[in-house]
Amino acid sequence: MLSVLAAGARLAGPATAANRPVQRLPDVLVTPVGVTFTKYAFKGEAASRIAFCERTFNFGKARTPRRLHNEMVLLGPGGIRAVIAKRDVPRLPAMRPGVRGGRDVYSSHRGCGRGENVPLDLPPGAYDVRICADTRLRDSDPSNNCRRFRKAFVVAKRSWSGAISGTGPALASDIESWLSSGAIFTFVRRDQYGRFVYDLTAGSVSYKHAQTIDTGCNRTGAGTDAGPGGQLLLDYVGAGYYALGRTSVGFSFPVLSLCSDDMTTGPANPLYLDTGIGAGAPRPLPFGSEQIAGTRTTDADARLDWIFR
Repeated sequence: MLSVLAAGARLAGPATAANRPVQRLPDVLVTPVGVTFTKYAFKGEAASRIAFCERTFNFGKARTPRRLHNEMVLLGPGGIRAVIAKRDVPRLPAMRPGVRGGRDVYSSHRGCGRGENVPLDLPPGAYDVRICADTRLRDSDPSNNCRRFRKAFVVAKRSWSGAISGTGPALASDIESWLSSGAIFTFVRRDQYGRFVYDLTAGSVSYKHAQTIDTGCNRTGAGTDAGPGGQLLLDYVGAGYYALGRTSVGFSFPVLSLCSDDMTTGPANPLYLDTGIGAGAPRPLPFGSEQIAGTRTTDADARLDWIFR
């Protein structure tokens, strides 16, 4: 009799893991259709200019227990991870089975989020974008909570400033040198290839002409172009850049001989900046670059130097 009672007591004990009811959980998913987000922003400027929009579904058999806090995340080299925008999603009801064999009904919400009004302090370069549903939510399938877009967002500099200098041949035995110490390139647009286009918005270029051999009748000359043209093309995704600068139309200065009235005009080298457009690969632009500098010798034996920050 005691053994039968003991057996009954074991049967009436707590449920085991095998027969315990399965807890129903929500299953939130960010659909890849219709996801939009800001494609670039400038270092040091307010992140409130950054926005993203998406639709979040709940495919689970339980409603979400609270509002969701979805995120736009940037992922960069070296383990960089930065949440730059958020949006709140209202509680989503559970999936409802279809009636009489009809389709199941899933709840969803589409909306947009923005960044905070704080400076964006990230290294310049191309980042992967990840749009995620609330990653702190207990979810039946966390693998579908995010959508990733490769090198889809760029942190850029609004402007670059620095110095340009060079030397080049002029006439038979003469040399010409030039200097621009106040050049400023300012962002104007992205072109069809996704490159960032900067135009020269400030700065002048000054030239000097001299003979390399003292003949006693040396030729000399000097002049300053107050409005030269120039453009800087930065490809953050491809990690390269080009730059080109040319004197303004009509700019010239007299070059005089000390022994006669012979006169010619400069500049002999109106292309005062050329990093090599059309002459091979672009100059490297590593991730995080906040300074670009280089030297190039042209086929015409001109040497060009530049540095921008």
